[in-house]
Amino acid sequence: MRALFWLLACTILPARAELGLRPVLPPPGVEVVLLDVRPLAVCQARSVARARCLPASDFLDVQGRLAPWREVVWLMSTAGLTGAEAVIVLGDDGVDRRFVAGLLELAGQRRVWLVERPVPALWKSGWPAGQGRPRDFARQVAYTAPMREGDIVLPHEPRPAATVTAADVRSAVTRWVELRLAGKQWRILLGGQT
Repeated sequence: MRALFWLLACTILPARAELGLRPVLPPPGVEVVLLDVRPLAVCQARSVARARCLPASDFLDVQGRLAPWREVVWLMSTAGLTGAEAVIVLGDDGVDRRFVAGLLELAGQRRVWLVERPVPALWKSGWPAGQGRPRDFARQVAYTAPMREGDIVLPHEPRPAATVTAADVRSAVTRWVELRLAGKQWRILLGGQT
C-alpha cells in the first residue's frame, strides 16, 4: 500500500528531473534540506524537525515585487543553500510553496521537490515536529548554482508563444511551476510585475 501511495504521490518530470512532487516522507538515503516557507514566527514556533525557515514573503519588496536576483540569491545563501542540495519545500499555502520552489528552480537549484500538503498534515503522517531554524543574517555559504536563464524572458526581449505572463510575480511563478509539473516546457516573463 505504501509503495502504491509513493508511486501515485511522487511525480518527477520526464524532461526536467529538478522539479517535482514528493510524497509524505523524504526519499530514503537522500540527504535533503527542508525549507518551510510559512511566516517566520509560525515556522520558528513549530515546523518539521530540521526545517529551515525561508518565508515566501522575504523574496518580495514592500510593493510586492520580486526582489532583484542578487538579493534572491543572497537570501538563499543565508538559508545555507549553495544550489547543489536537494530541497523539499514545505508550507501551508500552496501558492507560497510553488512560488519558492519556482524561484529555486529558476535560480538553478539542483533538485527541488514540493510536498503538496500543509505542515500539520505532515506531522500527522509521521514527519517529526520541531522548531524551524531561521535563516542567518549573513551568508555562511555562497549560492553558486548557474541560473536557468533560458527559462526567463525579460520585458525587452521577444516573447515566445509559450511564455507565462501575469500581473504579479507570485501568480506568474506559481503558474510556471504548475505547467512544469505537468511536463510543459514554458518560459516565464519576469520583470515589471507587481
